[in-house]
Amino acid sequence: MAASYAEACNNITASNRLMISVSIQSSMYPMNKFHSILLIGSLALASNLTATIVAIPNYSFELDGASQYSVPSLWQEDQARGDETHFAFSGRMAAVNGLSPIDGTLMGRIAVNGDADPLTSFTATISTVLTDTFAADTLYTFTVYAARDGYVENNQQFVVGGLRANGVSVANFNVDILSLNSGTAEEDIFYATSVSLSTVDNPSIVGTPISVYVGMRHNDNYNKTISFDNVSLNATAVPEPSTYAAFLALCVLGFVAIRRRC
Repeated sequence: MAASYAEACNNITASNRLMISVSIQSSMYPMNKFHSILLIGSLALASNLTATIVAIPNYSFELDGASQYSVPSLWQEDQARGDETHFAFSGRMAAVNGLSPIDGTLMGRIAVNGDADPLTSFTATISTVLTDTFAADTLYTFTVYAARDGYVENNQQFVVGGLRANGVSVANFNVDILSLNSGTAEEDIFYATSVSLSTVDNPSIVGTPISVYVGMRHNDNYNKTISFDNVSLNATAVPEPSTYAAFLALCVLGFVAIRRRC
């Protein structure tokens, strides 16, 4: 039997990724003005929750650079290269050590040199500033595909990344790449990791330019590399509480209309 409007309403939550399904059993409940209003309201609320893609410059690292060891076009290195930072290089490469780009012919890559002191942690990141600014009442989800393309042994190797506002990190991930894919991450395979941020909870960053960054961190004496591809950022408008209240009111009206016709 098709789900009633009341059942559909019972499934509505305040989730940032709300999916609304309205089905009408016309033989039992012919369409009337209440049903029409409810259906229109459902579709309007669902359309407001559709994610849009925020443009990231050179998101798949396909733009040419001076060499494979030069900073990817439209990105910048956040630390100086050298012995103090152990930042070896960032760049872009084609297939390497059996690892191939997700799409296109190139992928980003970062290398960090090891250190004899296993208690010392080193982080190297690259970043880019977007033309977009943080919008009010919006949920942002930043996703990076990362892969280890060299010998790791059992030592931790972290993929890091996130969102910045005015140069300050406002959302980030710091994930041991071996923990991805339920702890069975293999070499030469890209795995996705992501982080989300809502400007409903962070109103002070609204209107500031969006910056994204990716990189790696490790703390042993092995030289390590991580490759990146298809960096993405999605934005989803978060309806205000009054929007949900209006929709729930429509549900009540529809329910009352159905009960009266039974």
